[in-house]
Amino acid sequence: MSRDSEPSAKPEPMASAGTDLAERLYSDQIKDYAKRGDRDASLEPASWRLLKRNPTCGSQVLFTARPLGLGAANDEAGPDIGTGSGTSTGSGTSTGSGTSTSSGTGSGSDDPHLEIGCDARRACLLTQAATAALSEGLEGLRLSQVRAKLEDGHAALQSLLQTGSAGQDAEMLAASGWANLVMFAPAARVRARHSSILLPFLTASQALAPAQAD
Repeated sequence: MSRDSEPSAKPEPMASAGTDLAERLYSDQIKDYAKRGDRDASLEPASWRLLKRNPTCGSQVLFTARPLGLGAANDEAGPDIGTGSGTSTGSGTSTGSGTSTSSGTGSGSDDPHLEIGCDARRACLLTQAATAALSEGLEGLRLSQVRAKLEDGHAALQSLLQTGSAGQDAEMLAASGWANLVMFAPAARVRARHSSILLPFLTASQALAPAQAD
């Protein structure tokens, strides 16, 4: 048997496995969500504002929110209500005028329906997709509902990234109103991408955290 006819050692299985993981990690669904997240939908004026940066990949997410209808009211009344803003990097150490802001001053309600807008243009594809999923999941809710849903979604997403078991975590995600987050299950095998996916949830949670009494 000639050497030309001998089967050669093939690295293809490893390469193929890596390619398959990349294809599942950057699925068509995630790419579709990323297109929605790759735009500036931030609000001005905003009652809650926080810019957070992921030091691992450099992705940035700007989260903004305000009581529904406040933008139109400000257009007529004039100046912003000035509830504050902040910037944050790493695990949550903040700089600026604060991580947490008010609970909707000027809305006429302590638990207003919120309008939410995010800017993830300076973020990686996974962060953009997660930002779009977050905006979709929080649409039309009151402040208290947004805070509760963010807490549930963050916990469910962390569980999904730890286990990678879409089947095991699908019920938890569906019950908490975050069924679309199952698309991130393949990322469980790529720990370096976890912080990119969680970034929008950390940003929103910190921005809307109730102000601490002095």
